[in-house]
Amino acid sequence: MRSNTSRSKLDRADCTADISPQNVLTEAGDDTAFRFVEEQESQEPSQPQETERGPIYPSRTAVSVVSGIPILTDFGKMRFAGPINSGWCMPDLYRAPEVLLKLPWDYPVDLWSVGVMVSAHAELNTHQIED
Repeated sequence: MRSNTSRSKLDRADCTADISPQNVLTEAGDDTAFRFVEEQESQEPSQPQETERGPIYPSRTAVSVVSGIPILTDFGKMRFAGPINSGWCMPDLYRAPEVLLKLPWDYPVDLWSVGVMVSAHAELNTHQIED
C-alpha cells in the first residue's frame, strides 16, 4: 500500500509528453522474429562501428506479432500535469496541436500521442490485409 505522500506525487506527475512506439513495450507473441534476426546475423554478421566508447552494432529489423498489456517506459521527459506546461515537447510525428501552437497543455497531449499510434497501427494492419 502506498503512503499518502507518494500517492500525491504520482497524482501530479501523470503527463509524460513523450509517448511513442519506442517508449512502449509489449510481449512478443512468439520467438519467430528473434530466430529470423539470429539467422540473418549468422549468415551476414553486422559490422560494428568503432567509437571511443566501444563498438556500436547496427540494428536489424524484426517484425513480430505482439500481445499482452503495453507497458510505458522511458519517463526521462515526464512533466508534472497542469495547464502551466507550455514548452516544446514530444516527438514530431506524435506532437499534439496545442504543443505545435505553443498553447498551454496538459495530459491530453498523451492521449493525442496514443491516438496517433493506434491510428498508424490500424492503417498498417489494413494495408497488410489488403496486400
